[in-house]
Amino acid sequence: MSRRGGSRRSSTIDRAVGVVLTATAVLGALCIVATAGSLVLDLRPLVFTSGSMAPDIETGALGLARTVDARDVVEGDVVSVVGRDGARVTHRVVSVQTSTRETSLVLKGDANAVPDAESYRVTSVDRVVADVPRLGYVAAWFSGSGGIVLAGAVVVLSLLVLMPRAPVQVRGGARRAPARRRDGGNGVEVRS
Repeated sequence: MSRRGGSRRSSTIDRAVGVVLTATAVLGALCIVATAGSLVLDLRPLVFTSGSMAPDIETGALGLARTVDARDVVEGDVVSVVGRDGARVTHRVVSVQTSTRETSLVLKGDANAVPDAESYRVTSVDRVVADVPRLGYVAAWFSGSGGIVLAGAVVVLSLLVLMPRAPVQVRGGARRAPARRRDGGNGVEVRS
């Protein structure tokens, strides 16, 4: 194969690596901005894994929730609580009863025919303030094994790109012959 073909392949690989690194940098910057925004705005991400809140909030949506005092919750709010069994439930509030020490909430998924069997006694809840359809699938993938593999691949690729390389010696090819001196090397012109 000629050197020219090798240069084209190398150039294509360099461009592909550049695109991957740029995309990774943009994704990393977005993650940093999202994390900083969550911390500053006191937001917690929630991935909707069932269709109980459809059609308002579909399966796979990413919800953003803020922790609030349970006494501030009103009927119609979508809140996330942890039940007695330890499972997180995110449903709409259909009834609120407040006492001096705690608040009792009756919740119901929009797609469910009846309210949840248990009422939730809470002092604080995570109130859903926004949701983004399908982004929960992406968040779940990145926080699972796929994201770990991708992160490892990015680290390895970055190390390969950033590692110092040994100079490449070009073998073969046309070479110029050294210039011949007409003077025999001593400054005196030689005549025959």
